[in-house]
Amino acid sequence: MPHSHIKSMDDFWDRLWQTGGVRLKDNEPSFTTRIEACRKLNLPFGKCCAESIPLLTGRFDAFVDLLEALHEVRYYWKRLSEVTRLFGAADQIRTNVIKVEPPINENEWFIYHLDYWWQVTFSLFERFNKFLIQLDRRLDAPQNAEVRAYLKEASHAAQKTRDLFGKGRHPIAHHSSQGIQGLKADHVWETEIVLGIVDDKVAKYDEAFMLHRDFYEERITEYTPMFRDLLDMIFSELLLRVPFDKIK
Repeated sequence: MPHSHIKSMDDFWDRLWQTGGVRLKDNEPSFTTRIEACRKLNLPFGKCCAESIPLLTGRFDAFVDLLEALHEVRYYWKRLSEVTRLFGAADQIRTNVIKVEPPINENEWFIYHLDYWWQVTFSLFERFNKFLIQLDRRLDAPQNAEVRAYLKEASHAAQKTRDLFGKGRHPIAHHSSQGIQGLKADHVWETEIVLGIVDDKVAKYDEAFMLHRDFYEERITEYTPMFRDLLDMIFSELLLRVPFDKIK
């Protein structure tokens, strides 16, 4: 597969999925009985859903929210690992031009995936923090339980990482492109208008990033494996600490 898997996170998903099967039978017995009966009768999938879904009471909705939260973490890790791989292909565009019109140049490829990497990293840790909070809420365990303390510690780490990247690429807080604030603060626009300077800063925006290409490549090469190790470490611990039979 093109994206990197984190085994401990996948294993946690499998355990949670199995737990969901037990909880679903407990919380929604009528739905489970009806859909299993439909399957035994070899009814079409759509017919099974039409017969069974109206029997759902909503008692399993909270568990679905938890599954969804973990799905989002796994999905955004997939996106981060993929964009890291694509980011590294920028220098190959020189000799292996992508056949579109007009052709994609190296600068365009580099800048697009650099910006995307920042945003996906922010989104990954935002969703990771949401999952940890949801898991803590779903646990039927005392407030002073060791697993709750670990979840809060892990959530704090996720928040710090999210906030770090949020300073540069928060999708809501930042309404202007990176670097544009400096032009306004230094009154570059007013100065150049008075002096009659016509400067295409749109074209220069990408060029400025390419001047620091080595820096950005080094950071992405360094940080992505660090994020992978962090997620792997936390999910490995969660596999050991979380009482799956206590997840409501």
